Parts: sequence; structure tokens; C-alpha cells
Amino acid sequence: MVKETKISENDCLFVVSSQGIWAIESSGQNEGKLLGWSDPKDIVSAIQNSMPLSSGLIPPECIYFERRHVHGETQHKFLFQFQPGLKSIKHTNVRITTVYNLAFPFLYFVIVIRETTQGMIPHHEKCYLFCTNKPIESLDDKIFDLPINNLYQGEGRICWGDNPIKISNNETPVQIARRICDYFFELNFNNDLMPDPVEGIVSYAGWQEESLKNPSFILNLKFKTNSCYKTLRKLLEQA
Repeated sequence: MVKETKISENDCLFVVSSQGIWAIESSGQNEGKLLGWSDPKDIVSAIQNSMPLSSGLIPPECIYFERRHVHGETQHKFLFQFQPGLKSIKHTNVRITTVYNLAFPFLYFVIVIRETTQGMIPHHEKCYLFCTNKPIESLDDKIFDLPINNLYQGEGRICWGDNPIKISNNETPVQIARRICDYFFELNFNNDLMPDPVEGIVSYAGWQEESLKNPSFILNLKFKTNSCYKTLRKLLEQA
């Protein structure tokens, strides 16, 4: 397949093929004359060199990074891994807010940051959280639902409600994404989105009780496979 693009009436004609780009005289006495040719490797190199990428310092929790162009804007996609351990959440039930200290398994956040003319903006509809009982070693590993509020179960997408994510112009995309991971656990958890039950976790109170006795109990639970994406690769492809 060959695509021809005429730049202007007074310019040459560029022919794009799998062998490269050919420049041909488009008019006048020398119409049709070959003027030059560019190797595909040179074109790719020129494009890459014109788009330098400096991520800044990468936090140790970041284990995957991808930059791509979507609908005319640049998007930065990050995957963060957090080790098992205790975390505090605030849960409100019928206007009563309780703080629980809970043991969590391996946690994974997928955060997408949009690079727009207004600056770096989190893609609120493309922030995900899921869990596993052991570290992920492959993009084809299964991912599992974390049974807590503020998540769309079966999908893992985070519901931010009316909570704005504050942005600083001095932050790099990875810094913004990393801060969003902490911000999630600072939010108030409510019952607008109810988690699917998991055997071994009856309530936040029971979860806290087991966590304080033996935090590693959480690694022995059978979490539900993420029904929407099933594997990390599928989530990263569609996020």
C-alpha cells in the first residue's frame, strides 16, 4: 500500500511506502523526477530524538511506565506495587465514621496522567486498584478484586466521588501518580459502592481483629478474579 500526500502546488510530492519516503517533483519540466529518499530507520530516529523523555526520579514502587499519544494528547500510564502491610482507612456508616487498621495483600495501582495544554491532569476514569496474594511476575498474571468500598468491583476502577485531586505545576507525571496512590487511602470510605464478600472477611471490624492478631492472614484469602480484565496485560491495554 502506497499513500501519496501533496504538500503544496509549488512543492514536491511525497510518496510514503514500507521502503521509506520518496520525494518526487510534482510539476514543471521535471515533473516525476526523483528528488530524494529517506530510510525508515532515519525517520523513526528523528521522531524519537524530537520527543525527549525525562521522567525525573522514579519512586521504588513504580514497576511499569508507558507513554502514548491518544486523541491528540500525551498520556502517561504508571503501575505501582505496594508490599503487604497495615493501612488505615476511614469508613462512614450512617454518619458514624470509624478508623480501621487493616492488613492488605500486595496492592497495585494503575494511574493514567493526561498531558494537556492546561498542564498535567489525572485521568479520573482511568485509575485502578487491584490486589494479589503474591508479587506479580508477568503481565499475564491474574489480578484480583480488593474487597473494599470506593471501587467498582469486577473492574477495579476507583470512584473518586466529589473529591478533587490537587495538582501542582512543579510535579512530574510520576510524582502526581504516586501521590494519588496515597490520596486514595486518605479519602472517606462510604457504602455507595459495596465490596463483594470474601470468605474470611465479614466486616471491617472483623478484618481489623484478624489483622492485629496476624497481618499475614490476608495472604491466605481467596480473592475474586477481576472479571472485567482478568490479567494485568488486559487492564494495561485498555486503561
